[in-house]
Amino acid sequence: MVFPRLVPRVRDLCEFTRETGLRLDEVTSLRHASIDRNERTITVEKGKGDKLRVIPLTKIAEAIIDRQPRYIGKPWVFWKDKGQRLTEVSSRLGDLTRRVAQKAAREEVEFHRFSHHDFRHLFAVEYLRSGRGSIYDLQGELGHSTITVTERYLAFLTPDQVKSAKSVMAQRGAHSPRFEAANA
Repeated sequence: MVFPRLVPRVRDLCEFTRETGLRLDEVTSLRHASIDRNERTITVEKGKGDKLRVIPLTKIAEAIIDRQPRYIGKPWVFWKDKGQRLTEVSSRLGDLTRRVAQKAAREEVEFHRFSHHDFRHLFAVEYLRSGRGSIYDLQGELGHSTITVTERYLAFLTPDQVKSAKSVMAQRGAHSPRFEAANA
């Protein structure tokens, strides 16, 4: 209902957020120079609170980047017009979801409005459900200053998934020294 109506670059930006967990401002200010294809990382230079962090570059995120034409002489991965940084994504998406919600109400179809930030939330829940890493790994990827902020995503998991999300870090710590000793 919503995605077919978005211009391709904004649709890609939303998909990129879902794949990386970056904040909207971090995605719209993403520069080609911040992407290291050899190390398969994205460096977020000015995250919330001007914190620097490095996150993995997945194959899906890389494919989204590859779909973005480069504007010669401009640094932005996601741009508009003559290479300017893409702006007004939140308001565009908000206007569109409002119109879709109004149409759905007239047609008595269930539709829940959402914002761009919901893609970041979806990333976090999918990250933990898939077992990709622990709650502590997720904290680092999202750039949260405290684990308490990240822990809100545990509410969307099964009890077994919560246990796994909380224990992955401890398991990694226990396995690493044994693995290194076995290979010495």
